[in-house]
This record gives sequence, structure tokens and C-alpha cells, in this order.
Amino acid sequence: TICLWNFSDDQQTAELGYELLPNYQGRGLMSEALQMVLDFAWNRLRLAALEAYTHPKNQSSTRLLQKYGFTSAGAVQQDSSAELIFRLTRFR
Repeated sequence: TICLWNFSDDQQTAELGYELLPNYQGRGLMSEALQMVLDFAWNRLRLAALEAYTHPKNQSSTRLLQKYGFTSAGAVQQDSSAELIFRLTRFR
């Protein structure tokens, strides 16, 4: 699954969330889905930026975000674990 949610009050920024069952990982499915979601976010919703949060040990997620131009924007403590924040702006 992949989604945009947690939209800012001005509707310019949203959070990207995704999850894929282990049996389907490593096949390029999330990469393909992310391409479509980015196109929708920029061209249909006209968003200015996206944020994504991932666990520091989730290297596959980090690589996916970096592949599409997301850059590190720090970290935040979520419940009992830290989460890395990645951000992508429409115009780089």
C-alpha cells in the first residue's frame, strides 16, 4: 500500500506512507508505485513538498526515498523508537 496523508492546513505538504509485504519486496513494485504517486502529488494535487518517515534500520526504504530525490531532514522520536525524516520539494 502507498498513500499521501497528513496534509498541511494549506494543502501544500503531505506525508508519504507505504508498506509492502515481505513476499513482494525486492521486485520494484514500490518504486513503480512511488513514481505514480509523485506524479499525482506534483501534477494533480500541486503539492510543494512531501515528507516520509522511516526506521533507521530500514535500508530498503531509505534507498527508495533517496533514489527519488528525498533528502535527510533530521530525525524524530516516535513512541519508543527514532524515525528518520526525509523530504522532497517539487522544485529542487
